[in-house]
Amino acid sequence: MSVSEAGVTSTDVPLYVDLDGTILCSDLLHESFLSAFKASPWVGLQCVGWLMHGRARVKEELAARASIDVTLLPYRESVLAFLREERARGRRIVLATASWTTLAESVARHLGIFDAVLATSRAGNLKGEAKARRIAELSGERSFDYVGDSGADIAVWKRSRHAYVVESGDRLSARIPAEVPVKRVFRPSQGLWRAAVRVASRCRACGPRRSSTPGAWAGARRSTGRRSARPSARAWCRCGSPCRGDGARARRPRRGSRGSRA
Repeated sequence: MSVSEAGVTSTDVPLYVDLDGTILCSDLLHESFLSAFKASPWVGLQCVGWLMHGRARVKEELAARASIDVTLLPYRESVLAFLREERARGRRIVLATASWTTLAESVARHLGIFDAVLATSRAGNLKGEAKARRIAELSGERSFDYVGDSGADIAVWKRSRHAYVVESGDRLSARIPAEVPVKRVFRPSQGLWRAAVRVASRCRACGPRRSSTPGAWAGARRSTGRRSARPSARAWCRCGSPCRGDGARARRPRRGSRGSRA
């Protein structure tokens, strides 16, 4: 039975929300791979073998080997603000993601705004049509709203009542069936690739996470006044100082040395 009939308010309709690219500016699969690869480069070869058993197996193995601090992940604040507003109105909110279940549950505990979590497990990879079927089984056809960001979410929107879309243009919204109204579009404030390639470590000098993105390099050049090419073995910290690969601040040249001359 559809809940689009008169007399039904939005608070009566559950809101399902994607995680990667929607709540997060990055992807937990990428995050876990980078973390696991940093601990053991052999993970790159092991992924080939795991993939033969399916994507869910890859996500499980990477999650078991990764060390991810969910408090430091790049969250999309515009989406979180919307979810908190809906939560305050008494709406049921469910995290529905293709990320591995242990990682998804960690994010859910950190944010504290979800009533339930649906995620990839040994039962299967919860993405696309599989996610659409699972949600429809729990809430019924046209009886839920969904927030997503990719073409894989089209299958879910086809069965939803209203669509909420995260995209920089309008191509994704145009692919959603006409009978499913697009209630709101969230415009990303930063590129997904910037969040995905940042270095997951902390500077011992100031604490914030280091970054290897072009924006971080430009900010460091502005704060230090340096215009030289970036050093291959360093990454600029958000505090403006160059960090070594181990996260420690690089040593400044001694007074009178060649590097300190005007």
